[in-house]
Amino acid sequence: MKRKATIVALMLAAMGFAAVLWLGLRTGAVPILKKSLSMATNVIGGAGARTPFGPRPVRDVFKDAQEVLDRRPITFYGRVVDDSGKPMSAVKVLGMVTYPEGFVRTHREEHTTTTDTNGLFTFQGLRGADITIEPKKEGYNSRQKSFFYSLLFGENKRHTPDASQPIVFVIQKSLGSEPMYFNDIDYSHIPVDGTPVRFDLETGRTVVEGGDLEISVKWESEVKFQDRFRDWSVRLTVSEGGLIKRTRDMLFIAPASGYSPYVEYRFAADSRESLSGEEYILKSRNGKNHARIQFYLSINWFEQRASLTLRSWLNPSSSRNLEYDQAKRIVVP
Repeated sequence: MKRKATIVALMLAAMGFAAVLWLGLRTGAVPILKKSLSMATNVIGGAGARTPFGPRPVRDVFKDAQEVLDRRPITFYGRVVDDSGKPMSAVKVLGMVTYPEGFVRTHREEHTTTTDTNGLFTFQGLRGADITIEPKKEGYNSRQKSFFYSLLFGENKRHTPDASQPIVFVIQKSLGSEPMYFNDIDYSHIPVDGTPVRFDLETGRTVVEGGDLEISVKWESEVKFQDRFRDWSVRLTVSEGGLIKRTRDMLFIAPASGYSPYVEYRFAADSRESLSGEEYILKSRNGKNHARIQFYLSINWFEQRASLTLRSWLNPSSSRNLEYDQAKRIVVP
């Protein structure tokens, strides 16, 4: 029984390190990953195998690899301002540090600090894979953002702290919530020939005409990769209004201008098969409706269709206020 458990543990370790190596090849962390994989190979190679630290259980070798890859030194410099650019002092800032423990568990540590008279704050002396920053001040709205330090991310995706260029966080004075529609839409049959699907974001249903948002997916005719993958594109269109990409500085007030009638994504056949968590501010029906939307879209190459998850928070009163309160949700009959 003990021998069987050992074999299972070794197989899990081998699978885990294979996954780690695959990620490393994609993210550029190959030199360190090679060292980690070598350590694992010494253990998995057979009975009596030794690591650079002597005979050790597989779980300890895996823990060492995680220590190298995901327990990275964390230093972070930030600045909090209001929506006019004025530095905000005495703002509480949360810093949530996470890193994996073993195969399934994630360790979380919450740290706090306060901005100085110039709105500046610092986290230092921490260790982890990433840190999520969120300013908090009573009567103000804010958004959190994550920054990655793990070597499993490529150098261009890892955060590099710079005291001379702190990351700016905008907090916005709350206007109070207004009655709004909220919809969580799942639609799994978007055609891939460019035929648009229209959504009414008040009812949360598809419509033949009108509505607030039109989404179309287009596959190119030429197959370019592994006998089935093609170049493809996604277009979001608002016929009586427009969209604008929601940045972390856009909180719960829709911009007065800067909207485009459509946005389009184009992808090569071998690049990606999904869009995840894209966020936009939408103005529709000639300014009557303003909404914030978040959508996820994936391609099913075998069934030749696209699946969409779309969340929307819509204010139908011509107001640009998008602050939502579940208690004031407008119920659709």
